[in-house]
Amino acid sequence: MSLQKAKEKLPGFMLLLLLTCTAPLAIGATTPATRNVCNTPACITLAHMLHNYHDPSVDPCDNFHQFACGREHEHETEDIYTKKTKTINNIMKRFLKKNETSRSKSENAMRTLYKACKTLEKNSTASRNKALQDIFQDIQSIGAWPVVDDKWDESKFDLNDFLVNLVRLGRKNFGLFQMARYVNVRNFAIGPEAAWRHNVDLGKTISEILKANSVQTNNKKLLDDLAEYVNLEKALSQHKFNTVQPGYIFSERSDFVSSVNFSRLVLEMMSPDKRTLFPEVYQIMYLTNTSLFFGKNNNLETIIRNTSKRALANYLIFKFIDTSIADLTYGSPSAFCEQKVINFLPRAALRAFYRNFISKENRKKITKLTEATQVQLLKIIGATDWMSIKSKKIAMDRVSSMNMVIGYPDYFDPPGKLDGLFEHLNLSSSDTYYTVVRKINRFMREQEMDYYTGEVPYYPLFPGLMTNAMYNANDNNLMIFAPFFDDPFFDSSFPDYANIAFTSNTLAHEMGHTFSPHLMDIMTGTTEVWLTPKETEEYEKRVKCLEDQYTEYDDPEYGRIAKSCIV
Repeated sequence: MSLQKAKEKLPGFMLLLLLTCTAPLAIGATTPATRNVCNTPACITLAHMLHNYHDPSVDPCDNFHQFACGREHEHETEDIYTKKTKTINNIMKRFLKKNETSRSKSENAMRTLYKACKTLEKNSTASRNKALQDIFQDIQSIGAWPVVDDKWDESKFDLNDFLVNLVRLGRKNFGLFQMARYVNVRNFAIGPEAAWRHNVDLGKTISEILKANSVQTNNKKLLDDLAEYVNLEKALSQHKFNTVQPGYIFSERSDFVSSVNFSRLVLEMMSPDKRTLFPEVYQIMYLTNTSLFFGKNNNLETIIRNTSKRALANYLIFKFIDTSIADLTYGSPSAFCEQKVINFLPRAALRAFYRNFISKENRKKITKLTEATQVQLLKIIGATDWMSIKSKKIAMDRVSSMNMVIGYPDYFDPPGKLDGLFEHLNLSSSDTYYTVVRKINRFMREQEMDYYTGEVPYYPLFPGLMTNAMYNANDNNLMIFAPFFDDPFFDSSFPDYANIAFTSNTLAHEMGHTFSPHLMDIMTGTTEVWLTPKETEEYEKRVKCLEDQYTEYDDPEYGRIAKSCIV
């Protein structure tokens, strides 16, 4: 009987009873079962992206990559990491443009740098002229400059005084050599210059500085001085920088460059109230094993002795000018100022990004995923059948004791902890961009020294807003940078397999560095002996097998392009 006929024959209350009884059945029959589907905005965005990327015309059994990602190029004009960098720049730009006063000294330093940079962008001619005047003033603090001093007396030239005065201006790369941390270890190494600029407009820049300061000079002598500078640059650039060169403990080889008082330079880099800690730095100072120091001919000591004092004085000042101008011009115009803030104040930028824009739920989830990866690595080591129990224990102890820094170091988390480090950085709203950068450079030298002495556990120049993870061998730290577990790579609402797909390869790769049998073959030239010769041979055989899998792989789209050396 139809419902319509029932209406005609049944009294009203009977009809109501019937509807009351049958309605739940009808509803139950049409309500679908609950599905385990993620409906968050992040999941919907990811599903939309993956749907657009896949190529349904391809059989996944024939070419799974083409099936899953074959149409990505139709929707993306740049890789996901480049897009993330631009997103970070935009986020930081909005943050820095806020016209508000903060109680945080690190945030105020960031905004002062940003505003000075924007002033340079808006009024580049006037700002550049003021910078040229500031540069000339700093040159005068370095020492007498032969180019502008007709009565320059070489007997009054002291190489180490010049170098110390450059350190006071925040320099650690002098052209003759540089002083820096080499690779991911806690050392303070002295080596060749890492990057040579060869500024073809240096003569023009010097002329601009002289003009901006109403200084007259002998043009012929200037050209001769520049020619000497170029020749000295060529001689020094023959000595190559290499981050993995074994080195020598400085205290055992300091006599190889007797003309330079390196210890005095290091002391000058330290904050005045921390100089009693100099012995802590001295014991981790190295001379890199390069021809610059240990070559038979044309080494640094020979170059210094064979070069006139006038040429040395000019060289150091010309180099200072070259790098100072680089600070004013380097960078992409579209993101120049925000990128400068990120580069010059990485700790402060990371603090602002992490506290204001990172999901704490994401941090919890990436922590669990990282810990799970660590457990799996321990299982893999434990299950090996070619290592002795002793070797397994050494490897597993290192993996299990690894310290994980997820997004932001807990050391800096207490209120005021990071800002306390900025007490010695005094920036003024009236400072030009050049002056702000110079003050920050000096500040960062002191921060580096605090790291070398062990006062602060994390290197101050780590690029904290990099979309990556990094293993620090010396400190046994795995650092997972905040952008790595942020949109679009990671979200706490993603199914586990999605987060694993985006991040696990990088996590496993970096964590795998703890297992390297040559972990300490970085600066001292000594290898950490924990694998027996037989085990090492088997390890190398397995590494070669893995390399060959990639080297011999014939990619259907790109061909044989993988190189075993970068696998």
